[in-house]
Amino acid sequence: MNQSQQKPLFRINEYMTKTTWLHAEDALHLRRDDNDTPIPKIRLFAGLYNRGEGANAQLAHWLDAADARVIFADLSWGKAVDFVDYKGTNGSEPESRVLRINTKDDKVFFQLTKGPGKPTPTGAIMPAGPVAEKVNVGMTKNEARKMAYAVLEHMAAYATAQIVAAMQLPTAAIATKQKPKLTIEEADEALDDLFGGGIRKPRVTEQTHRGRVVRSNTTTETAPSKIDGQLVYRNGQPVEPGDLPIFQEYQAAHRGEAPFSRETATGWFYR
Repeated sequence: MNQSQQKPLFRINEYMTKTTWLHAEDALHLRRDDNDTPIPKIRLFAGLYNRGEGANAQLAHWLDAADARVIFADLSWGKAVDFVDYKGTNGSEPESRVLRINTKDDKVFFQLTKGPGKPTPTGAIMPAGPVAEKVNVGMTKNEARKMAYAVLEHMAAYATAQIVAAMQLPTAAIATKQKPKLTIEEADEALDDLFGGGIRKPRVTEQTHRGRVVRSNTTTETAPSKIDGQLVYRNGQPVEPGDLPIFQEYQAAHRGEAPFSRETATGWFYR
């Protein structure tokens, strides 16, 4: 596995003293090189330094995200932690990397070590000799809680972002699709058909004349109730003989205006 995979790591939390540092970094994007399987990690990067002289030692440990959630959840609550994680790289000279997190009294200690390793039948790399490099970083429980909450919050945000990215919502298509607009007359007829008509109030319209807005009251035109001597609804549908009484009663109640359709007339009659 190429640990960095050519992507800079986002630093989630920084902790520094006068001689040590411990940073938590986002490596949740990591995947296996052979089959592209996700192997999300939190990288703990620690070191020793002297002011004006630079770093004396620096080590990194790639903590599995599943372990990180549990460990940092316990630390966030101030619980006592006693955790050991064995990692390493195999090859002609296997290398062991070990992370230990321990709570002692009111402090939390992080220890990162590196040295010769030995592969086990399960594929893990265990220490096989004296430690070559070691970095110890201690902090108060309160500082450990701050780091833990920062890591947990970042991991939750990352998981949410992954879910949102996986949702293929056709938002662009929905936003660009526009419904055809109705004319005022078409809207009036649709309302009549839905609510059973009625006496329409005069509509206030506006016209511009020489830069001034002139308002006037107008009424909609009434469609003819007969075509070639045949009684019809306003949508052009002929009136059946059995519906004639309802049609005529609707006209009488609406100042001679014909119903928009048979459904309008019967809906008004049986309301």
